This record gives sequence, C-alpha cells and structure tokens, in this order.
Amino acid sequence: EAFRSLASAPRELAALEKEVAKARGLLDGAGPLPLVGKRSLVKQLEQAQKALLELQKARSKELVKEAKKLGEELGTEHKTKPFLVLNLPQLLGDGKALDAASQTLHQAAPDLPFLLVTASAATGTAAIAFVPAACSQLHAASWLTACVGLLGGKGGGKGERAVGAAKEGAADKVDAAVAEATAFAEKKYGA
Repeated sequence: EAFRSLASAPRELAALEKEVAKARGLLDGAGPLPLVGKRSLVKQLEQAQKALLELQKARSKELVKEAKKLGEELGTEHKTKPFLVLNLPQLLGDGKALDAASQTLHQAAPDLPFLLVTASAATGTAAIAFVPAACSQLHAASWLTACVGLLGGKGGGKGERAVGAAKEGAADKVDAAVAEATAFAEKKYGA
C-alpha cells in the first residue's frame, strides 16, 4: 500500500517539473518585462523549484524506507532458493532504493545469489547483482552484464557485488532482461 501511494508521486512530480520548466521557458522568452515584475516572477519560480526539490527528496527518503522492508521480506521468502532474479517496478527506477533493498536482502539471506532490477520510463533502469564468495558457478559482474547489456546499459563490479544502469527508454525491455539473467543463472547452475 505504501508503494501504491509512492507510485503516483512520480507522475505528480513529473507534472510539476514540466510546469516549472514551462514557466522558466516562458519567462526567458517573455521579452521586455518591467524589472520588478520579472524579479518577482523569477523569485516565484525559484520557490517552486525549491518546493519540487523538497518533494523529490521526501519521496526518495520514503521509497528507501519501503525498499528496506521489501529487501528483508524477499530475503526471508527466498533464502532457500539457489538464486533469485527479480524486477522490482515498485522501486520506480530509483538506484538508492534498489541499493537499500539489496543491502537488507543480503543481510536476510547472506548465501543467496541475487540480481535485482528496477525501471521507470522517467528515471531509467538500475540493477544490482550479488553473488556470495562461496558460489563459484556465478560471477556478479558477468551476470549483471547479461542483464543490463540487453537494456543498452553498462555495469560492472568486483568480487561479490556488481551494479549497472541503463538510460531512459529501457523500461519496456526489463522483462526480457530479467528472463535473460534468469537463463544465465540457470545455465551456470545447470538447472
């Protein structure tokens, strides 16, 4: 339920961002204005931008909080599986939230290799892979590359952890990337 309310926030923020950008464009192209009037408009626009930034920070903070809960739930639920590959659309493409989810997932299931992806048309795509050192069949960086490569993104890492990202426009390819990452892990495990 918390994710549902957060899911509507990007649309509201995106609409506000567009309005601020539109107002800035109108102001810049308005031609000659009385200096006092223009200063007043600039001040109002700056206040709107500041309010937008505060809303974005609050949304991100709440999303990270919910992501930590999600990571713990996932770790508890999937700790006995040989590996886990999931798309987490409820994280709205937020890299910080994905990192928070991965940290708590790792704490809850330290022996579970996992690859998590989140995407949003507005913010792009983020992915994190974790493979415990004891797991010799799978390497985090190559697993992550199999996923984000399909998204037109890049990634890398050393040892147990790898991170990657793709630009905007890759959100519609996430299901295919998750399927590819799952097939990659199954091949390595001989499943």
